[in-house]
Amino acid sequence: LAIGFGLDSPDSFTPDGKLRYGDTVVVPSDRCRLLDEFGYQGDPDLICANGNHDGSEATACHGDSGGPLLVPGRTPSEHIAIGVASWAATRDGECDAKYENVYSSLTSSAHKNFLQFHVNRFGGTLPLTELSDEPPTYEIPTAESTDGCFPEDAVVTTEDGSLKTMEQVRAGDRVMVSSGRFSDVFGFGHRDGSATSEFVRIEATSGHAIELTAGHYVVIDGALLAAKDVMIGDVVTLYDGSTSKVEKISRVNRRGLYNPHTLEGTIVVNNVLASTYTQAVNPMLAHLMLSLPRLAYRLGMKEPLGSVLYDSTPAFLRTIARSSS
Repeated sequence: LAIGFGLDSPDSFTPDGKLRYGDTVVVPSDRCRLLDEFGYQGDPDLICANGNHDGSEATACHGDSGGPLLVPGRTPSEHIAIGVASWAATRDGECDAKYENVYSSLTSSAHKNFLQFHVNRFGGTLPLTELSDEPPTYEIPTAESTDGCFPEDAVVTTEDGSLKTMEQVRAGDRVMVSSGRFSDVFGFGHRDGSATSEFVRIEATSGHAIELTAGHYVVIDGALLAAKDVMIGDVVTLYDGSTSKVEKISRVNRRGLYNPHTLEGTIVVNNVLASTYTQAVNPMLAHLMLSLPRLAYRLGMKEPLGSVLYDSTPAFLRTIARSSS
């Protein structure tokens, strides 16, 4: 729980004196985007919390500094304070729910020693309770969990206007890759109908939604960004070239892992523009490595990659890619 007397809406100018609380989840400091932007990522004396983990746009704001971050117990007397509100991101003077809130950690050894020392100076005692369980954290999937893919029920548009699910797509199909453009599928980076995996679901204000694994690139603000790094307020590109803001991000389990490669290197899935590339290999390097298969396809070989990548990116390709980057 995050607790404070801060502003309750962007339209407020001064706190109204009401104490409020909200559900939040802890983000480890080594995965906190806000700390990373300011060069404090991994700082053991800081922790982050994300009130917007469920798309509610809840966030700490002006006036919340000094408020506690609590792990709730069965009764109020069993609540454990693990942090004190320190700072948050603002945009044009308004608190920005796109980023996490930063708290001074009460579980770091430096802060515990500091508090104990000064409480003892005044003859007091400070009960320090060790957590029996870790506080609930906001797990951000890593690219190593699976190669970048779409679920089997994700939909693409073919050149004749018909729709196909990923399960139905075959090498040789011409699918939409951007507004008014179509390109051939020449192979697959993954094609496994038996797998069940976790996907990042990105929903836009336009009503469109795309689901893809954490390390798969989607076009955000005109550039490639891994699904795990997309945040509320980012802008996706739609099938007709228009754009829409991201309003909700969640994690879902879906069946199937499919990643069709197009000659263009992009693909429109569920009417949202994405890349065919992933964090498994740098996109520029991946495009270069696939030059020969693309050439072979253009010369008449239907699926030059065969089934070599159906299960995942082979380990030797990962090794080459990483040693070259």
